[in-house]
Order: sequence, then C-alpha cells, then structure tokens
Amino acid sequence: MLLKTCFQALKATDRWGIFKWPPGEVTSLIKFNVKDNNYYILKYGKWYDIFNENGSLINQYSSVSNGLNEFISEMFDFKLKLPNRDGVQVIPPPAFLFLPFYIDQDRGWAENWSSFSKLRQFSNWRDPIVFYHTGLRPNEYYETKSSIENLNEKIKINDNEINILKQMLSKIKADLSNNHFDIDLDSFKEEIKQLLIETEKLNTLQNKLKAKLTDLYSQKISLEAQVKITQLALSENQKDYKYSLEELEDHVSCPTCGAEYENNFSERFAIAQDEQRCSELFLQLNKDLNDVNEKIVDTDKEFVSSLEEKQKIEEILHRRQGEVKLKDIIDSEGRKQIKTVFEQQQSDIKKITTNINEVGSTLPRALAAYYFSILHLINKYSSTVFCPIIIDEPNQQGQDDINLPRLLKFIKERQPENSQLILGLENTENVEFEGTVINVSSKNSLLLEEEYPEVYKTMKPFIDSCLYSKSESLF
Repeated sequence: MLLKTCFQALKATDRWGIFKWPPGEVTSLIKFNVKDNNYYILKYGKWYDIFNENGSLINQYSSVSNGLNEFISEMFDFKLKLPNRDGVQVIPPPAFLFLPFYIDQDRGWAENWSSFSKLRQFSNWRDPIVFYHTGLRPNEYYETKSSIENLNEKIKINDNEINILKQMLSKIKADLSNNHFDIDLDSFKEEIKQLLIETEKLNTLQNKLKAKLTDLYSQKISLEAQVKITQLALSENQKDYKYSLEELEDHVSCPTCGAEYENNFSERFAIAQDEQRCSELFLQLNKDLNDVNEKIVDTDKEFVSSLEEKQKIEEILHRRQGEVKLKDIIDSEGRKQIKTVFEQQQSDIKKITTNINEVGSTLPRALAAYYFSILHLINKYSSTVFCPIIIDEPNQQGQDDINLPRLLKFIKERQPENSQLILGLENTENVEFEGTVINVSSKNSLLLEEEYPEVYKTMKPFIDSCLYSKSESLF
C-alpha cells in the first residue's frame, strides 16, 4: 500500500478496491526531480498542488482534466496522443506515462501493462503505448503527425465546399423536376470544358504536392534519427580519445587474461580519425536536414498557392446565363472531390508483442524478463523522462527457494543504468540491495504515531499554501 500512494499523488489510479482498508482522505507529499529541477506535489483532498524546490506554489489543479494532465505531460516531455471514444486525439492520463515503470503486487505479476486501472477508457491502446515508450514512435513522430493534421485541415476546406455544392445541386435537381427552363446548354459547353480542365489541373498539382510532402517528412524523420546517432557516436569517440590520452598508461594490462596492450600514438591516432569521420558525417547530415526543411517550407508555400486555382473554378461556377447559374446545372462528373490520405506509415516496424504465454510460477519470472527488456529499450531509445522503477513484491505464484533468489538477483543485476529502483519485499532472500531500507513493522498500519509531529511540521507549510490559495480564489 505504501508504494501505491506514490502514483496516487500523481493521479495514476491504482487498484485500491481489492484492499479492505478503512475509507479516508490520504494526504500525500512527494518530492521529485525532473531535468535537475526539484519539485513537490501535494495531494490534499481532491486537490493537486505543484511547488518548486523553494516551496512556492506553481499551480493548483482540481482534476486531471482541469490542467494537471497537461502540466505533467509538459514537465515529463510526454507527447503521446491516443484517440478517445469520440475519435479525438488527446494526451492520455499520467497512468499511461508511468505504466512501464510500475509492477503492481496483484495485477502486475499476472498480466503485463495492467498495474493501473481505468486504462480501457481508450480502445486499442497497447501497441501505441509500447511503440511510444520503446522509442519506435517518439515525441517527434507525434509532433510531425500534428503538422500533417494541420495541412489536412486546410485541405478539408475544399471538401466542405464540395459538400455545399452537392447540397445545392440536390435542391436544384428537385426544382428542375417541377420546372422547365429554356436553356441553351450548348452555350455552356466551353465553360464546362474550362471547369474540367481547371479541376484536373488542381487535382494533379495537389496530389503531387501531397506525395512530395510525405516523402520530405519521411526524409526529415530519417535524417533526424541519423543526426542523433552520429552525435552520440561522436561524443563516445571524444570520451575514448580523452580517456586514452589522460587516464590510460602507455601499457595497459587485460584484467582477464593478463595480456598487455600498447596505448601508443597509432592507437590514439586511430581514435582521432574515427572522431574526424564522425564530425564530417555529422556536419553533412545537418546540412542535408536543413536542405530538407527548406524544401518542406517551399513545398508548403506552393501547396497553399495552389488553392488559388480553386478560385478560378469558383469564378466559372458563379457565372450566370439568364436566371440560372452554371453552378446549379453542371454535371457531377465535372467535379472531383479533393481528399487527403496524409497518414504517416511505419509498415517496416517490427511489432513488439505484448503477449506472455507462461502460466503458474513461471509467469512472474517471464513477466520480469519482459518488463526489464522493455525498461532497457526505454532507457536507450525513449524520448520521454525515465521515471523511477517501482516493483511491489516479486514473490508471487509460489516461487520456490531456488527461483525466488534468482528472480531478485535478476532485478538487481538488470536494473537499467542510472535508474532509481523502489522495491517492496517481504524477504530479501540474502540478496543485498543498495540504498535506504524502510521497515514496515505494524500490521495493517503505515503511519507511525511517534513520527506524526515531525511529518506534520514538514507538510504544514504546503497544506497552508494550498488552503490560502483556495481561500483567495473565493474572493
């Protein structure tokens, strides 16, 4: 229960209902660090208050939908979007950010990606969550997708005009069935021909521009990934050269076999050559990326200017012959709807399965292997903040005296580099974990009466700030 309160303060809903705890309002204060900045979050009643490291109130929220979700997504650089029940793309609640970092004692060891409740408010959310957290579809993917959707909004203007035209034609057809017009249709022949020519030119041009923009955005994503990889390689080469120059002696002994290797000029020169090649590649890739960005801007301008062609069609449609508009009688075959299919495709991405087929006592061990493989992918490739890993009691499904120590050693040895691990255990099985140990000695109780004054003293300024802020808002 102690571990569950960590996410409750960040409004990631856990499965509290399975515990027979007395009802009550839990007040929680959590200090956390994001990008070398310290923050506090206070959950007081139904309110969530964010403070900076000096204890000054940054903002106050009454619910996830009332601003807290946007604040957390911005702070943790969480740009994933999922379609809600109305089909609108929205940033999901904090539970989807913390989902891969928390293994619940009950559901987390029975089924993956299930440690939080209320996840089914989105349908088909598993694959997008896996793709996002493992870096297959990072923040850049959703930013680019948003740009494409903005272009689609511009194109929808044409669709709306066509729909209006259809409605008008339907009305005119109904009127024509009851009325006779003395119209010389031959006089419209040349105008119809002009209309069809202009429409076809518009369709052809815009299809070419859409295809060109799709190709350019694909090139941009690829080049951005190559720039990032090259930058990392260049940084590693620079560190290797500095280490060989300043740290290593002229002769280096292998700690395993005892063989000696020279750290001479030729070895260091080879590292320097690798660094030079990386630098040249890094500069060339950045130049290519700038060229692609310029082409995107130019193509977008050309696309916008092509909409002026539509005005030429409108001029013809609004010409009159007698009392009847050409727009009212032109045949529907002379009009082709302008539609968009601007969807970013990633058909070459291999699907990461979320299915675990093990059962019984093997299931928790298989889930542990799965969870940590995902965590290592997140640590290496994800574009969002890497959160603390919280694991609640791995001893599930009757682990025996051999497999339980193995499971705990696996957790200890496979913890991603530079990550924080919060582990709830009943018994360590003689596996030593570094860090602070909190012993919960009282049955069915987490609060210690003797520590209440000190805890209250720490929390009181934050609670007072919360109450003062709410009282000000009443006046």
